[in-house]
Amino acid sequence: MILSISILVAAAWFLSTFPFDFSHLADALPASLRFLVSWIGDGIAKVVMVIASIFIVPYTTLLYLAVRRKLTGSTKG
Repeated sequence: MILSISILVAAAWFLSTFPFDFSHLADALPASLRFLVSWIGDGIAKVVMVIASIFIVPYTTLLYLAVRRKLTGSTKG
């Protein structure tokens, strides 16, 4: 959970200070696959990163609690 929160803070810091340029995102792909991500602009990529970062913390917390409950054999809800 601490790692997830740290990633959220780092992502927020990167989004506010680091000049992302997603126009080169497709450069690592072969020419035949570049069209799949060539339409992704800076705004869309930033929104996806923010949404993913916001959902990582609750997901990780719930997953941790579910695994802990399963491993301890607790049936409490």
